[in-house]
Amino acid sequence: MLSPNVDRNIPDKQRNIIRRPEVRKRTGLSDAQRWRLERTGLFPPRIQLGANSVGWYQDEIEIWIENRPRAGGTQPPLPKARRTAP
Repeated sequence: MLSPNVDRNIPDKQRNIIRRPEVRKRTGLSDAQRWRLERTGLFPPRIQLGANSVGWYQDEIEIWIENRPRAGGTQPPLPKARRTAP
């Protein structure tokens, strides 16, 4: 689901739209990964700009990125073959 923090009261004229290459660069997601997330409602929906072009609202993408869980914890142990003797 999208974050409730998206301010839907901002007029569309004042919102920036970013295109596919910029979304790919900012999120690190492939087109297929992004499409799957969109289809399940876990990524902001695209905006149809023309017959063959789409974009996304920049603020929605930024909020989606901010709400992603961060990796944490400890590094998994190295395989036995890569361990060095003490």
